[in-house]
Amino acid sequence: MKNKVLYTLISLFALGNVSAAEIGSATRQEIGRTLSRIVSREVTSGYQKPEPITVRVQAVKASRSRVRIYATAALANYPFREENLRAMRDSVRALLPHEFRKAAVDQLTAGHPIWFACDCAQFSLRKAGIFDRGTVRVDELFGTEFASDKAHGLEYNDSRSNHAMTLTGVNLDKAGEPDRWKVENSWGKDNGKDGYYVASGAWFDRYVQELIIRKEYLDERTLAAVDSEPVTLQPWQPISKVCR
Repeated sequence: MKNKVLYTLISLFALGNVSAAEIGSATRQEIGRTLSRIVSREVTSGYQKPEPITVRVQAVKASRSRVRIYATAALANYPFREENLRAMRDSVRALLPHEFRKAAVDQLTAGHPIWFACDCAQFSLRKAGIFDRGTVRVDELFGTEFASDKAHGLEYNDSRSNHAMTLTGVNLDKAGEPDRWKVENSWGKDNGKDGYYVASGAWFDRYVQELIIRKEYLDERTLAAVDSEPVTLQPWQPISKVCR
């Protein structure tokens, strides 16, 4: 049973136009590591060092509205309660191709800079001009693992928009995915390289919460949201208050 594929699957809804081909081997490995970490932590209830449990992604099937991830039977150790599945879905969704990331790439490629808001206090080297989650290895410093995802950071006010900057460029890796973003900041030329910063792809995905994208670069699902019922926020509530 240990080596058989677990046919219970994770369905991730409302992802926009994502194909299985877009989910490369690196992303599948990262999904496997994320699932392994989640299952290991849950099995030990967080009270002791997690026993290593390895979950491998065997196949990915994607359609217009959902992505199905087939994993090995090690995933069966996870208690499939509603709140657990929601947390797992949020964690895995953050690793998949993102429609707003694609829209940002398309807009920059067309020569249009992008206003964005983020949590600039997280993993930033002000003088060096770097935004990257690897700048400070707090997991190694404290000997623990920080597994909260973007949705949890917003929900519990651990991470929220506190600064706005401008995206002026992007670097794509061999798979066509953005791995570095060129950021124009407003802190003067003494910070970064003449006032410009570099943000890693992982930092962008985790800590950028707001983007202003021209309509012609948005996907159909996002455009349809323009005609939906608006969400009313109180004057003191940030946009990131409604995060789920």
